[in-house]
Amino acid sequence: MDTQRLEIARLFHRTGFGPKPGEFAEALRAGVTSTRSKILSAPSKVSFVTPPEITDLGARPEPNSPDVVEF
Repeated sequence: MDTQRLEIARLFHRTGFGPKPGEFAEALRAGVTSTRSKILSAPSKVSFVTPPEITDLGARPEPNSPDVVEF
């Protein structure tokens, strides 16, 4: 039984949705310790998404009125 392979597979599945294509083979070459530190460390570059601009749409139209479509 290959415990390194099992440990890396478990690590990928517990921290996300599994490895990306080619990522598992790379992790096997790097080893358990290196893979663990790579997965559990914070990303070096964090990109922030600008929040959307929220505008006031006005009063909510009455149900089943033609103004609901545009609202």
